[in-house]
Amino acid sequence: MPSEHWNTDTPDVLAISGEIDISIGRELRTALATHPLVRRIDWAGVTFVDSAGFDVVVDTATARSIRLVNPSTVVTRMLDLYDRCELWPADRPMAVSAA
Repeated sequence: MPSEHWNTDTPDVLAISGEIDISIGRELRTALATHPLVRRIDWAGVTFVDSAGFDVVVDTATARSIRLVNPSTVVTRMLDLYDRCELWPADRPMAVSAA
């Protein structure tokens, strides 16, 4: 697992950073299998995400009931573009970017 993508300093949080694309699918599944206590995926450090990478993370998180937190600006755009704002925790407002 490349260290530039993952940080598991907190047992229940998997922090993702850098560029996220389709190539992270296997790595994400491995990271989650290695850290079974993960209940949140933190997107704050994501600087780029393409649609394939976005789908891999969202589908994996949804299948495991993992909460997605702290979306970076690029992730917020993807949530809005794909009309997936329901993935953002209801207890925290999300600033959706203007088109």
